[in-house]
Amino acid sequence: MKLLRRKQCLQPTLAGWLLILLLLGGVGVLVLTRIHGFLSPNHPVGGDMLVIEGWLDDAELLNAIDKQGGRYRFIVTTGGPLARGGFLSEYKTYAQLSLATLQKIGVNIPLYAVPSPEVSKDRTYASAVALKHWLTEHHPDIHSFDLLTVGPHARRSHLLFCKAFGSGFNIGIIAQAPAYDASRWWTSSAGVRTVIGETIAWVYAALFFSPADAAA
Repeated sequence: MKLLRRKQCLQPTLAGWLLILLLLGGVGVLVLTRIHGFLSPNHPVGGDMLVIEGWLDDAELLNAIDKQGGRYRFIVTTGGPLARGGFLSEYKTYAQLSLATLQKIGVNIPLYAVPSPEVSKDRTYASAVALKHWLTEHHPDIHSFDLLTVGPHARRSHLLFCKAFGSGFNIGIIAQAPAYDASRWWTSSAGVRTVIGETIAWVYAALFFSPADAAA
């Protein structure tokens, strides 16, 4: 009785290995040059309301107002409890802090802060749900708005806001340019951390996120 048998195994030739390496290199270059743009879409729909994610820093908020100011009837800031400095600040949430910053900048259209509760995960989704409840109570006539955030966070934010609001809303997305060079994001530590982190987070949101789990 035979316990072993001989099997043929095909292996690439030198030319085959070179072709495989060439294809892998091409895919790598394509990912490096296209992934940032994929994660940072710009598709505004216009309308009366601009929603700004409250965790943007001062320079990003100022840049947002310089570019988007005057195009909307009012602005809403979102965000949950401050991760740091809450004991020292009179503002306890990112939504409130961003609203106060916009007021200090001199924004002269109506501003509203819509804080979200403290959650251990899915903070962006929690912000979207809080905003939906606020709109239902205060502006039930609003069914479209633009969401403004920064860089590669945009695609995930847009996806989660769309999941929270459902098909009855038309949500545009505006991705502010990040502080690093987006065309060469792999040359900066901030770019590498942001792109890798947001790629993983977007895959999770697109494939595994469940609104039912977030509400639990």
